Amino acid sequence: MSGQTLSRPSHCAGVRVHAIAEVAHSDHILEHAEDAAVTIGWMVAGNGRSASLMAEAATSYETPPGDGYVWFAGEASVGRSLRKHFCGQQQMEAHRLALVGCWRDDKERWLTRYHEQSDALLADYERATTGGRTEAEVYWDEVLERAGL
Repeated sequence: MSGQTLSRPSHCAGVRVHAIAEVAHSDHILEHAEDAAVTIGWMVAGNGRSASLMAEAATSYETPPGDGYVWFAGEASVGRSLRKHFCGQQQMEAHRLALVGCWRDDKERWLTRYHEQSDALLADYERATTGGRTEAEVYWDEVLERAGL
């Protein structure tokens, strides 16, 4: 792509994007072209070196009015807190979220507790989803939270 300039497709005119990126070291911060429609907030935290600041940064970001979309990939408990914030306090519809928990900081403890309760948890989830509950991910988070997971 040397010598080429990427341009924004016409159907993206007026779309704003704000990314919050948490990295382990300051030398992981990437340089990027300035663009008023695309902003990045960098944080050096988390990633096994210190407590993550992602949930605080994402929930304190003042979202613009209108229909938005939230995409997240990272530690699972952070994703759960973001789902709770955006679906609860922000009243964002669940289909406007894509939240992926890629790992758990306390994986061994969590798995032990989950396996101890998995039959009851899955039965609870099945009852809810066969009863017509449409926001299954939101409900599953609630089930796990009630179980202390």
